[in-house]
Amino acid sequence: MIRRLLQTVAAVSLVFAGSAQATVITEQGDTGQSIATADILYGGTTGVNGWLANCCADLWGFGWSGGDLTIDTAGSSFDTQLFLFDANGMGLFANDDGLPGFRSRMDLLGLAAGNYFIGISGYDLDPVSAGGFIFPNTFTGVVGATGPGGAYALSDWQRRNSGRSNGSYRLNFSSATTAVPAPATLALLGLGLLGLGAARRR
Repeated sequence: MIRRLLQTVAAVSLVFAGSAQATVITEQGDTGQSIATADILYGGTTGVNGWLANCCADLWGFGWSGGDLTIDTAGSSFDTQLFLFDANGMGLFANDDGLPGFRSRMDLLGLAAGNYFIGISGYDLDPVSAGGFIFPNTFTGVVGATGPGGAYALSDWQRRNSGRSNGSYRLNFSSATTAVPAPATLALLGLGLLGLGAARRR
C-alpha cells in the first residue's frame, strides 16, 4: 500500500517539548526507503526508535509549520547519516558525524513550512537519483544537494565503497519555537471559531 503525505501541513505537524501529547514511537515492521513507501509521523512525535540492516535506509515523512528544527540521532548504536528531502523527494540537506561518536545532527534554522522526508542510513549508504549520488562524496556538518544527482528526485540508495554500519537507531526531533498544534487541538480550535461565528450571527 502506498503511504502518502497529507496535503494539509498543519494537520500533520510535529509537536515538541512542552506538549502533553509529545510521544516517541517505535518502528513497526520496516518503514520503506522510498517516497512512496515511507511511514508518516503525526502530531505529537518527538522521537522514533527503529532498526536498520546493512542493506537499507529508513524514510519518515512529516509536516512542519515553519521555524527552527533540530533532528539528530543521539542514542543510536551505530555510525549514522541523515538526509532531508522535500515532498517531491528532492534532496535538501545531509549530515554525517555532526555529533560525537559518529552520530548525526541537523540544525535547520528557519525551515519553511511544508511536507518533508527525513532519511536515516548507516555510514556509506547514500541516496541516489537518475543523475547519480544526490549529496557530496565526503561531508560533515549540514550540506546541500550538491552531488551529480542533486537536480533529480530520490530513486534509490547505494554504497560508494564497502562500508557497513547497522543496528538500532533513535531519531530525535526538537524545536526552540512554540509547539505547533496537534490534530486534536486544531479540530477543537476550528469548532471554537465556528461557535464564535454562529454566536456573532445571532
